[in-house]
Amino acid sequence: MKKTVFALACPLVAALVAVCAVSPVCCVAAVPAACVIAYMLGVYGGAFPLAAVAAAFACSAFFAPYGKALFAAAATMLALIAAVRAFRSKLGLWAEIALCAAAGLAGALGVACVWSAVQGSPLSYTVTTALRITEEQIEEGVLWYVTGFGAFTGGAGCAGGIAAAHLLGAYKDEPRIADMRLSRNYLAAAVVPALAFALLSFYEPMKPVTLTVMNVMVTLPTALCGVTLLYHSLARVRGKPKIAAIIGFWLIIAAAAVFWDYGLTILGFIGLADCVINVRKLLDWALS
Repeated sequence: MKKTVFALACPLVAALVAVCAVSPVCCVAAVPAACVIAYMLGVYGGAFPLAAVAAAFACSAFFAPYGKALFAAAATMLALIAAVRAFRSKLGLWAEIALCAAAGLAGALGVACVWSAVQGSPLSYTVTTALRITEEQIEEGVLWYVTGFGAFTGGAGCAGGIAAAHLLGAYKDEPRIADMRLSRNYLAAAVVPALAFALLSFYEPMKPVTLTVMNVMVTLPTALCGVTLLYHSLARVRGKPKIAAIIGFWLIIAAAAVFWDYGLTILGFIGLADCVINVRKLLDWALS
């Protein structure tokens, strides 16, 4: 099984890196996907697969004709996530995902800021140049965009990799991704402070920062739980309809990724509802 997984996954990761080298804007989808596959391989190879993919992106940063900042950010994110993976035996599932999200956020924001400082250009110019898009396409929310991309890559990469490992028979004794939800303690620990901090948005210069804090502390965690709730619900399907359920799940995720602004918001509301009233418990009761 191990050799088969590596034989199938390694060419796929190589293809994702190549796609990024040809079209940097594809990194928005390809880097998280590569992180998922590398994290899944990390079940068998520890931190090495993540480090190897980080090295591949680092090489792209040297040889690609454009998008160097983006490849450097991807390499840094995956290297930091590899460090988390190396010490994951001491972590719970939620802590592992949270630290990977923090590592991705730190890597993306750190490289973008350092690159901007070295080039002597604004952060918005660095990001839009790396992606080869115009500033109007991400408006003024560059800080929100960069931190969201980093946190999403780390958190979704970790959670997706572990979910894939579950499907392959690994992590049998650990909590399933489908059962992950935020307790009501999350409301007091993260949502309420984030909403209080959001009041600073009335001071115009602080608006980008408050949007970023809300995205990292509320939107992304609740969106992840919205995904796990959908996965939990569709996993109840048995027999031939399960194939349609799996296809439906990935179509929903693909739609959310394409329309990421609205997709994350909708999934976030679903996850927040599950946090408040435990929707999956009600579904289990109703369908039992």
